[in-house]
Amino acid sequence: MPRPRLKLVKKPGATAMLVNGGSILLLKRISIPFIINPGMWFFVGGAIKHGERPIDAAYREIGEETGIMPAELEKVSSISATVSDIRKGLRWRNRLFLFRSRTRRVRLNFEHTTYRWVPLGELGKYPELAESVAGYGKLLDAPADHIHRKRGGNRRHKGGRKL
Repeated sequence: MPRPRLKLVKKPGATAMLVNGGSILLLKRISIPFIINPGMWFFVGGAIKHGERPIDAAYREIGEETGIMPAELEKVSSISATVSDIRKGLRWRNRLFLFRSRTRRVRLNFEHTTYRWVPLGELGKYPELAESVAGYGKLLDAPADHIHRKRGGNRRHKGGRKL
């Protein structure tokens, strides 16, 4: 069946995938009309405010939606992606970030009903992610040590900064 044609929303977004110990954080979206992808399991994310950098929007959304602060996060990588809500017929440009989280403590806001840390190998059980976040697999295809490494290692990126 062909994919429906989706209307491009002009306001860009930021989506954050948080990894801890080989698992990734998924949040269950509340089912109310103004929420994107209501009732679905999803990553942290939201709109980028006027004048805000995508990375700052990602940190803001993570704090708002999970209570996890920037000091507990390490950015691994990011890519441009398209996020969609097929039920509403919308898509928008997005900056997709992968973070390593030093904590699994989550404090949800009103946008979500529950959360779970899902082993990376089980993401295929959530087909709505592939349908809604084009390209998220590219970030997870990074070398395994970039995703699984514990805090404090000596591995360095070729540019010299610590990973």
